[in-house]
Amino acid sequence: MKRRTSRIILCALLMFLVTPGYAQDTPPAHEKLASISPKKIAAFRTELEQDGFIVKEGSFGTVDVVTLCCSGVLPSCLGNNGNFPYLMFTIPPGEGQTVGKTNPWTFQLRPDEAIVLIGRTPPPVSYFSYRSYLMTRYYASDQTRKKIFASLGDTLNDLTIKTKGMRAGDPFDQDTIIVTTADSGIDKRIRKAARRAGLQEDIINTDIIPSSAVKLGFNSDSDEFVFLHRVALPKYGYEDEVSAYLQNPGGVVLRVTPVTPAAVDPYPMPRLRVRGTGVTEIDLMDDLADLRQAILAKYSGLTATDLVASVWLTEGFDAIQRGIEVLGENRDTTYLKVDPLFTLSEDPNDFLVVYGVNHEATGKATYANFTVYGADLLIGVVGQHSRDLWGSAQDYIPADPNVNYLYAWKVARHCSGEAHCAEVPIGDCPGLALNEQMFVAFRAYLEKVTRVGPTYSEIMYDRAIKFSPSQ
Repeated sequence: MKRRTSRIILCALLMFLVTPGYAQDTPPAHEKLASISPKKIAAFRTELEQDGFIVKEGSFGTVDVVTLCCSGVLPSCLGNNGNFPYLMFTIPPGEGQTVGKTNPWTFQLRPDEAIVLIGRTPPPVSYFSYRSYLMTRYYASDQTRKKIFASLGDTLNDLTIKTKGMRAGDPFDQDTIIVTTADSGIDKRIRKAARRAGLQEDIINTDIIPSSAVKLGFNSDSDEFVFLHRVALPKYGYEDEVSAYLQNPGGVVLRVTPVTPAAVDPYPMPRLRVRGTGVTEIDLMDDLADLRQAILAKYSGLTATDLVASVWLTEGFDAIQRGIEVLGENRDTTYLKVDPLFTLSEDPNDFLVVYGVNHEATGKATYANFTVYGADLLIGVVGQHSRDLWGSAQDYIPADPNVNYLYAWKVARHCSGEAHCAEVPIGDCPGLALNEQMFVAFRAYLEKVTRVGPTYSEIMYDRAIKFSPSQ
């Protein structure tokens, strides 16, 4: 007798089918609120200066990681999430800072300083977040500065950020203020200045840099930081608005420094959001095995090699303790990758089938995706997200009652019009040479119940099978 779908997963499927992006006739309702006026921002700067702060203005915008990587400006593409953009600060040096920066987006920070972003959240998307990172650290034992690129705690994401619209469950295209600092006293003074300038405190967020985990200051051995804003997957009807936002997100970035160094009152490390709900995808294990067998049967004349997924990137504080690079990981997601590495030729019998559980369909993620990477430069060249993946497993197991929780997607050099297939571009960066090794990585973003990424023990790992011509 065929297994019955669990009640929890049935509820998740109903939610999945009515989620914007699957079955819509009209765009979802969304109310755009008025922006903070330049007059109020100017008043805010004046209040800060009158309270004894030096205020310097920076900028905020999209960084084309792939172009910078391919042109040699960056040594790698940092495991970019294929087709999803990143936005960063560029801010002037601090008062008295003489140490050079690793790149335009990194900054050092005094214990009594803050960076303030006054801007708007993106138009409706499946996910967005803001977070500061430890980018580089000097190691005296090696007499070298290493790239760590590790998050410093939970993000401000679309389920947690303070905006006017959050009261109605709409965090999109709303005014927000983010204060990045390690010092609670400076944070309080900035909030008071904002209130005096007529800005509402209920839209102010603190992006805490935990002093206990970092080395603040302007010395040669002080840490470098970076601020990262992620934006993923426009909701139906908002593609043009999101594109315009990425080209010009607006916003004002201020570096706020006391004229007279302040007595520091460092923030303690905030409690991290706990991953996991106890609800798993394990009931789909047999269905996943059936899908694998159907894929193998369809291509039975070819040589098949299973590629096994395992955890790719650990969390930021693990990386900081061990001094390893984690490529700007994020607690809002999981990171899996398959081994071993593989290459893809132009032979039509040389391809990959990526398959697994659609974590958005089961309710374990707000959205999920896979990306194909060139191993040398860690460049994401092509990918597919969970909303496109929906229904693709019907190509292999159409009669399975749980088929809509699964997906299967072909990856090849040439798809020749085949549906449910992604083409890996041929050539130099941003393409991949025919002899270039690659891998596939998977992300599952933001379980709504916990407002953080799912825990690995509650999801079924994504998988892949590499097919090659039989010898």
